[in-house]
Amino acid sequence: MPYEKRKPPKPKAQKRAAVAPTARDSWVTVDRCSHYSSLCKWKIFDVPNIKTKSLHSAYFEVGGFDFRFLVNPKGDSSAMPGDISLFLQVNNPRSSSFDFYASYKIKIVNFSDDSS
Repeated sequence: MPYEKRKPPKPKAQKRAAVAPTARDSWVTVDRCSHYSSLCKWKIFDVPNIKTKSLHSAYFEVGGFDFRFLVNPKGDSSAMPGDISLFLQVNNPRSSSFDFYASYKIKIVNFSDDSS
């Protein structure tokens, strides 16, 4: 039987799975910083496609404490449908009985929405 040369089959087209955004797809910048105050910005990309329950930023220091942002894109347990929940979290307080007060403002900006 003679050897017959055959062409290899063409590979089937495969759909690429959408990759959900992660903390690596975001960053925190500290624009102004003094010992007890700072202006920190957390830029997150493609929030509607985040599949995880929560996403946290990298830590940043203010007043000798490490903080990070925590976002629940679909809201936390007390949020209304369609809401987003955003928190400021302190890392490793000095002890469980340690109290301190942080005053902060949170502003959410949707750069992909040109309506405003």
